[in-house]
Amino acid sequence: MENNTWVLIANASQARIYSLCKVLFLQTGNHKTLTLEKECEHLESRKKGKDLLADKPSRLKHNTVQVPNPKEHEAERFAIELAGALDHARKDNQYRELIIMAPPTFLGLLKKHLTGDMHKKVSLMIEKDYTTHNEKQLVTDLESHL
Repeated sequence: MENNTWVLIANASQARIYSLCKVLFLQTGNHKTLTLEKECEHLESRKKGKDLLADKPSRLKHNTVQVPNPKEHEAERFAIELAGALDHARKDNQYRELIIMAPPTFLGLLKKHLTGDMHKKVSLMIEKDYTTHNEKQLVTDLESHL
């Protein structure tokens, strides 16, 4: 089993998974570094709602059937995809703990689709969108929460 921490930085349309490692420098002590493991994009989440509806075949709609918001539906599909990939990696012992950094709404979707065993691996959840931050900024952001 790898003895590392994975960090998921995600929103409804993109995600990056990093390994968080501690590096010891004799003069200055411990420093953390991030190594990119995987990047994912969900292009459908970037489309406008009307464009998502245009992509679907026309169907009869009944007044009693509630049609889900297409943007929310695509965000949920991406959350399911990410949760599945993280669970597969957990089963392969690719990480020992997991930190998730995502905006509140997307974090809620992710949490809904994590298995019980995955919840045990999560050591920290941060409700903020960090997807525009580079690795150096992310290390600084993480250190402020650890």
